[in-house]
Amino acid sequence: MSQPNPNINLNDTTPSAPAGAVNAKWQADSNNPRNVSAYIPAATSSSPGVVPTPPNDATKFLDGTAQFDTIKDTDLSTSDVSTNNVSSAKHGFAPKAPADATKFLNGAATPDYAQVKDSDLAISDVTTNNVSITKHGFVPKAPNDATKYLDGTGAWSVPAGGGGGSSTFLGLTDTPFSYVGQANKVVSVKADETGLEFTTGGGGGGGGLPAWLTFHPDAPPSSPNAMDDEFDGTSLDPKWTWRNQGTATVTFSKGALIITDSPNVGHCRILEQSLPSPPYEFTLKVGLSAQPLNYAIAGFSLFESASSKLITYHINANSSTKFSINVTRFNSVSSYNSDIYVGPTLGDRPTLVYMRVSYDGSNINYLISPDGVSFYKLASSTGSGNGFLISAPDKIGIVINNTNNQQTQNIMGDFHWFRRTA
Repeated sequence: MSQPNPNINLNDTTPSAPAGAVNAKWQADSNNPRNVSAYIPAATSSSPGVVPTPPNDATKFLDGTAQFDTIKDTDLSTSDVSTNNVSSAKHGFAPKAPADATKFLNGAATPDYAQVKDSDLAISDVTTNNVSITKHGFVPKAPNDATKYLDGTGAWSVPAGGGGGSSTFLGLTDTPFSYVGQANKVVSVKADETGLEFTTGGGGGGGGLPAWLTFHPDAPPSSPNAMDDEFDGTSLDPKWTWRNQGTATVTFSKGALIITDSPNVGHCRILEQSLPSPPYEFTLKVGLSAQPLNYAIAGFSLFESASSKLITYHINANSSTKFSINVTRFNSVSSYNSDIYVGPTLGDRPTLVYMRVSYDGSNINYLISPDGVSFYKLASSTGSGNGFLISAPDKIGIVINNTNNQQTQNIMGDFHWFRRTA
């Protein structure tokens, strides 16, 4: 504050104060009007003083230069103190960023940065952000139509040639119309390349299988007989009938029918069909899984209904010869009679063999092959089994048995296929 000379006798007129200053006047004493006049200067960055007159503008604040001015974001200095951070109770600052671009500030009571999950996203029916040929985006709402698929334009549409199509192979327009008579055939492209057809496979003429495979003895015949069974299904074909099933069960595994029975039973378990009039020939691929004890069998069954007797041609497991090929007569499904033929020995391990029986009306021949190609005759008998049966078998089937009740494990006959071959 300027200090006037107190000895100067001033009148009532107060000198004008500089811009921003405020005049001040007071009486020095009670005598003559000795007035003391002075002014308070405006505040500056170097000295205190009078605050400027407010500008009548609520958006402006007194700054550090003693002027009313608008506050800018650059004027704000924030610290690491979280006192004024936003919460569900008040507005505030955002928390310090975590330096992780995969996290976003959530709306919890005390907001924090967290990863956004798919369950956090609320999808609406608005199509603005759907995928298109110009941008990534959301998949359009499903049309509830199973014939439509999302195409390359980002729209649901029926593929060319689709819609109203068939759910089965035969229902298509360029395929055969029936499976009748097509058993064991394969699908191949027609010679004129206009569609598909069933063929028997083989080389040269439009087959689906390699030639070597169609020539293999295990390859199904191109025209199977009604009695044939490749055992490639999952349930027993109704052409088969159980005789004395007892505790035996049937399972299917990798193209084979497996008959299993408990140990120490001693009964023939037979699946059979009616025989045609002779002449006939049947071939069987069979294996036996059993302990080499007296005795377990798996193979052919030839049964005569009139006498309830049967002849079996089978793999035999016993303690002396291990595994061999025998022809045996049974008084019934549970009573052994005698052997027509015993041998040859196959060794001490279970094996697969090709067995064949043929009957010309006079003699039954029992043949075997190690490869399914070349067969040789092991034995023969009359149709009655050399006078054992009344006449001749009228049923043929597959059989397992544990004749002398010395097994301690289940026995299993593995039957890979059964075919009438002549």
